[in-house]
Amino acid sequence: MPSSKKAFTLVELLITLVLFLIIGSAVFWVIVKVLQPIASTAGEAKQTTSIELNTDWLIFDLKHAGYGIAATEPSLVLSFCNGSESSTNDACRVANDIGAEGGKALLLKETTNIADTGCSSYDPDFGFGFVLWNGTSVVYQETPCDVCGIYRNSIKCVWLTPKRLYNGTGICCNGTAPTPLVGYPIDTNSACDNYSSNPACCSDQNCTGIVWYLKTTSPYAPITHCLNGTYILYRRTTSSYGGFENAKPVADCIADWTIWFGLDTDGDGKVDTWVNEIPNSYITTNQDLRQQLKIAKIYFLIQASYTPQADYNFCKISANDCDNKCGNGYILADQLVDADGTIHYVCLKHPSSSEWVHYKWRIVTIPVSGFFDIP
Repeated sequence: MPSSKKAFTLVELLITLVLFLIIGSAVFWVIVKVLQPIASTAGEAKQTTSIELNTDWLIFDLKHAGYGIAATEPSLVLSFCNGSESSTNDACRVANDIGAEGGKALLLKETTNIADTGCSSYDPDFGFGFVLWNGTSVVYQETPCDVCGIYRNSIKCVWLTPKRLYNGTGICCNGTAPTPLVGYPIDTNSACDNYSSNPACCSDQNCTGIVWYLKTTSPYAPITHCLNGTYILYRRTTSSYGGFENAKPVADCIADWTIWFGLDTDGDGKVDTWVNEIPNSYITTNQDLRQQLKIAKIYFLIQASYTPQADYNFCKISANDCDNKCGNGYILADQLVDADGTIHYVCLKHPSSSEWVHYKWRIVTIPVSGFFDIP
C-alpha cells in the first residue's frame, strides 16, 4: 500500500528556517532589552559600593583627628574649607597650595599615618598605638611592635603628660622626663612641625597633616568611564621636610563633595547649629572643637552609571531638586535645620555638560560622630 506520509519540500524547509530566524531574533532583542537595565543597575551598584568601602579611610581619619596632640597646640586639628572666596583658614591655604577642585579641602592633624603601618628596621613607621612610661621604664605598650626590642632606636614617640601637655619627642623606649608620660608613636616619614611654611604641620610638636580633596585626573591617563566634570577623591599627607607626600587616589567619578558640622553651642548635649566651615564664629580653638563638635555629615555626588541613557532624566525622578533651591548648576542634597528654625541647604555642583542629566547619580551621605582625640 502507498504511504500517506509526506516529506517536507526544500521550499517548506527554507520557509520554516526563515521563520525560526525571525522569531529567534525577536526573542534575542527582547532578552537584551530586559537585561540592559539590570546591567546598568549592576554598574551603579559597583560605583556606589566602591565609594562606601573606600570612605572607611576618611571616616577613620576624621574620628582620630587630634590623636597624640598636646592640648596647647595652637593650630586646629580639624579644619574644613568650603571653597568660598572669603575663606583664609589653614585648610583653604592647603587647598590653594595643592590645587584642590573648588577650593574645598578637609585638613586633619594627628601623630600617625595609617597609610603606613609597617614595622621593620627599614620601615619603623608605627601605626596607631601608645606607650606608658612610669618615670623610669615602659610599663605598658599598646602597639604592633616591641618598642624596647630590636626597634628601640628607630621608633620615636611624642611624649605628653597625663594633663596632655607636650613634654618632648624621643625614642619610645625612653621617656623624656622622670615622671609618668604617655608616648604616641610618630610616622617618621610624615611628621613635621614647621607650621610657618606648611599649615598642615603642627606648630608646637611633630604631627602628621592629612588632607582630603578632589582633583581632576591626569590628562595623559583619563578615566574613560567618568564624565567630564567629575574628579578623583585624594588623600595626601605631609612629609618630614614640611612638604607633602604623593597623593593617594581613593575613589573616582565624584562631581562634588562637602561637609556640614553639627555643633552644640549652648552646652545641652544636642546639636543646635549647623556650619559648613571650620573655623568659624563658634569654633576658633581646639577647646571649642572638643566642647561643641557633635557630628559631621559628609556628602558626595557620585556618577553611578558608565554611559548616558537618552530616555533617562535624573532631575525628573525621585523628586531630585535640580537648579532650584541651590541655584543654577547645583542639586539639593539635604536640608539641615538649626534649633532656631534656620534652614541650611546642602548643595552639590553637578557637571556642566548637558549630558550629565542622562547619567545616573548617587548622593551619598556619611554621618561621623565620636571625636574623642581632639585635645
